[in-house]
Amino acid sequence: MSSMMLHLAMSAVMATGAPGVPIAYHVVPDTTRAAVRAAIGRAYVEVDNRHFNDANVFVIQGLRSVRLGTVGGLTSQRFVIPNDMVGGALPVRFAVRRLATRRATLSDEISVSQGDTVGLLVPPF
Repeated sequence: MSSMMLHLAMSAVMATGAPGVPIAYHVVPDTTRAAVRAAIGRAYVEVDNRHFNDANVFVIQGLRSVRLGTVGGLTSQRFVIPNDMVGGALPVRFAVRRLATRRATLSDEISVSQGDTVGLLVPPF
C-alpha cells in the first residue's frame, strides 16, 4: 500500500513540474508497532533520500525550526519529531537542505499526532 502511495506521489510531482520538492506523507502503520509507539507518545519521520548528496533535515512549526539530523545520499534514516511539535493546533513542514547547496526546499504542511510515522521523500533531481 505504501509503495503505491509513493508511486502516486512521484507521478504527481513529475506531472506538476515541481522538481526537487520533498514530499511528506503519512505511513500506514503496522497495528502492533503503532500501539507501542502511541503508548510511548513519540512521532517519527522516515526520510528516504534518493539524491546523491547528503542532506540536513529540519522540522518547522510556525516560526520555530529544529534540526533533526543528517541523512546520507541514497540512504534512508528515521528521526524522532520533538514532542512539543506533535499534536498541536499548528501543522508542521519539513525542510531539506542538501550539503552541496545553500538552498533549502520545503515540504507541504502535514498534521502529526503522537504515535504517527511520517514519510519524507527527497527526490533525486
